[in-house]
Amino acid sequence: MNQAGGLSQKQAALIEALHKGASSSQRVLSATLGVSLGQVNSLINEMINSGDIAVVRNNGRSVKYVVTNNGSIRWMRYTRGKLSEAFKCISDVKRLVGTILDRLFEQGTRVFVLDGENDTMAAIVSEVFREAIGNKGKLLWGPVKDDNHIVLKLDDITSSSNERVVNLLQEVASRF
Repeated sequence: MNQAGGLSQKQAALIEALHKGASSSQRVLSATLGVSLGQVNSLINEMINSGDIAVVRNNGRSVKYVVTNNGSIRWMRYTRGKLSEAFKCISDVKRLVGTILDRLFEQGTRVFVLDGENDTMAAIVSEVFREAIGNKGKLLWGPVKDDNHIVLKLDDITSSSNERVVNLLQEVASRF
């Protein structure tokens, strides 16, 4: 539920759905949020009572749920908190990857080969590599033919008996 006056994930999702123009039909909101109709009803009532959502009657028959200023402020605080958590996590991953790359460089590795999907993790490794190793080494995408390199696996946690493979995902996960 709410922690320290903040929104729960479901409350934030409801406000976001309403901000995006989702129908005020509880059935549509239920499908949009992936929760039961009863949960949507309970969530709406809870948020009306807390002043995050207001009910506006259309033609006396149907209702529309509107996010209040209070709800918008709490949603922005929730979003900011989630972004702060994500940036801290990225910072931690960058620090750990930098430590791993520094260790491998000190052991004499100069050619690093990325193996895995070209995604956010690959972008983080590339950025850290530029900052930590720079021109003193090479960062390539696999496969590479010569034996004078270390393969940095980005998305496969199966262990390998190959001493020339470092599973970054496993290394980072083991330190969290």
